[in-house]
Amino acid sequence: MDKNHLKLSIIVGFLILTSWYIFSQEPARTEVVFERKVPLGMIFKGLDISSSGHRALFFIEHSDQINKIRPDWSRLEIYDPDNKLILEKALDRDCFFHGFSPDGKIILSYGGDPMVIGTLQFLTLGGDELFKIDGVGDRRIIFDPFGKELALAALGYDGLYEDTVVFDTKTGKEKFRQGPIKRSGPTTTNTKATAFTGPALFLPVGEDNLYLFGVGASLFLKKYDEPGEKWTIKDIGGNISNGKFLDEQHVGVSYYVPGSVYKEGLAVVDRENGQIVFRLENQRVNDQKQKELPSLDADNAYFDKEKNLVFLNEDGEIFIVPFEKERRSWQEKKVRYYLVGRVLKSPTERVKRFRLVRGEIYFADQESDRIIISKIKNLKGILE
Repeated sequence: MDKNHLKLSIIVGFLILTSWYIFSQEPARTEVVFERKVPLGMIFKGLDISSSGHRALFFIEHSDQINKIRPDWSRLEIYDPDNKLILEKALDRDCFFHGFSPDGKIILSYGGDPMVIGTLQFLTLGGDELFKIDGVGDRRIIFDPFGKELALAALGYDGLYEDTVVFDTKTGKEKFRQGPIKRSGPTTTNTKATAFTGPALFLPVGEDNLYLFGVGASLFLKKYDEPGEKWTIKDIGGNISNGKFLDEQHVGVSYYVPGSVYKEGLAVVDRENGQIVFRLENQRVNDQKQKELPSLDADNAYFDKEKNLVFLNEDGEIFIVPFEKERRSWQEKKVRYYLVGRVLKSPTERVKRFRLVRGEIYFADQESDRIIISKIKNLKGILE
């Protein structure tokens, strides 16, 4: 009897742990918006979609050389929102397509080392050069939500030895410089969250010379031209790992607390007043997650049109934390999970290239010799 009871308990426990995941897994309704045959002798490398709906496809030459790091040449194609080809550009060996800026400029990166960018070149949609920014290095490239400012952010250990520099994207001229910063003591009373390896977050706001700065477990709103802080979050919940703007008002900040029970979290912060309006956390013991949630990495987090908090994983998974207008908050207990398009069977298959543009989710699948770009038809309908 005891053994049977034990077996029943194990089965029930397993069902409780897995029922959320199974019940919430649903296929998403999609529509194809663009198809393109992969050019002969080339490999599809990347997709980006601008805020105006222009699409960029990036191809590199196919090579049989196993240890070849850089292709001899690559190709960039730009299509307008009606799928008309408006620019076709062959790129040299040391040139790569970096993506669109938030205001729709084409960005090309140059450098002999695949891990380090030497120069960023900004072009119009017609391919005309606007300006260049040299000396990028391994600093992170970060825009404000409006695309008015570009920060080359020296984060982590790099922030102890390099400057963070902000540029005006209209002129390409330097606007602000900070660093290197000095080591300081712990920024939180949480003894398990005192790691310090340099600045973890730098986000230009794009107006009033404001920027967000995160170090240790603390987050600050500061101004380029004034000392002090506009507001401070002394302890956001753990060591800040990264962050980004989810919209013009809200910032997603990822953090972690190391230990035998590893904790990760994502805090949604109102950048105007420094209030944490939502928090999502998970714990991991012996590599087992407490909750069936995605990695709480701000880089994978977005807001859709309905202000739902969306996590996009490159393996075709979408996790959605719905926003309820009545409560004006996100509902963790109603998290939904979806698989989009073709389910990947092995690590060698092509991963999806997700893009969220104006609140709509696009992704690229490669089938045989074709690239297919699809869009989620109605995310609100899927949630119902």
